[in-house]
Amino acid sequence: MVRARRGSRLSLSGGGDRADWVRNLKKTPEVRLRIGTRRAAGRARVVRSGTTEDKVARELLDGKYQGWREGKRLSGWAKGALPVAIEIA
Repeated sequence: MVRARRGSRLSLSGGGDRADWVRNLKKTPEVRLRIGTRRAAGRARVVRSGTTEDKVARELLDGKYQGWREGKRLSGWAKGALPVAIEIA
């Protein structure tokens, strides 16, 4: 999970929309996060494909977990995963 902007977190589901946690958030998008000692409520949603947010999610998370950087190709994981955004209340 990465911070995209103030009040927003992004994650990628390697299991796509078949992952249990993604199915759960589609059914009940209200979530609770714990980041360090901070707890927050939020609302999760699948990021629309082909949007700027989709591109940003893949690049930020691939950079964090796979070492992606500008000028490199995204990893197979980042290309194939499903981006999810959480807007913190």
